[in-house]
Amino acid sequence: MAKRSATPVIARRRAKAVTLPRNVPHRFLRLLAASPKIARRRQRQRQRSLIAVPSSFRPPLGNSEKPRCAIQSRTPSPTHEAETPQKPKRPEPPHEESPDVAAAAAAGKYWAHRHSLFTLYDRGVRMDAEGWYSATPESIAAAQAARAAPAGLVVDAFAGVGGNSIQFAARGCYVIAVEIDPCKVQLARHNARIYGVEDMIEFVVGDFFRLAPSLKV
Repeated sequence: MAKRSATPVIARRRAKAVTLPRNVPHRFLRLLAASPKIARRRQRQRQRSLIAVPSSFRPPLGNSEKPRCAIQSRTPSPTHEAETPQKPKRPEPPHEESPDVAAAAAAGKYWAHRHSLFTLYDRGVRMDAEGWYSATPESIAAAQAARAAPAGLVVDAFAGVGGNSIQFAARGCYVIAVEIDPCKVQLARHNARIYGVEDMIEFVVGDFFRLAPSLKV
């Protein structure tokens, strides 16, 4: 049954098939006939383009490619590191600024308020780095001194550069100015000389907490 049913199908396909003329060659047939020749021609061109490379030839290594033996020889072994440990670096001491540099830095920040600290600053008032921000403004020091009775005895426990001591002395009080830093005592004495009250102030270099029991005012 299968052979009988297949014969009409083959007959139909043969009937529908297009028959080409014998005398006129078709382009598709030409391409089919010429394809083996084209393949052989391309194969010959490839063989000519190939250059015989000798077996002893080795391509040069780039910068990123290095021989492994050199890398392994340079890397120290763990046993070698254990035998020669690296010495820890000593921490460098902190850089200490000189008093003049620190005073200049502080003066640059508080320079606009110099006349509020000392109205006679332009006559040669001197201050250190700490005095620029620890000195009492002159107006406040004068208001505090106005509460004291004239010709009284006043103890300035932390005189500093002499801001409060000068105003109490200008009020007419005799002042005992105590300061632990001898450099600040020199600055305070210089500033009191500018205000003309050096004779009204007695400067004492020492710790007020130790001198307080012996002071009577």
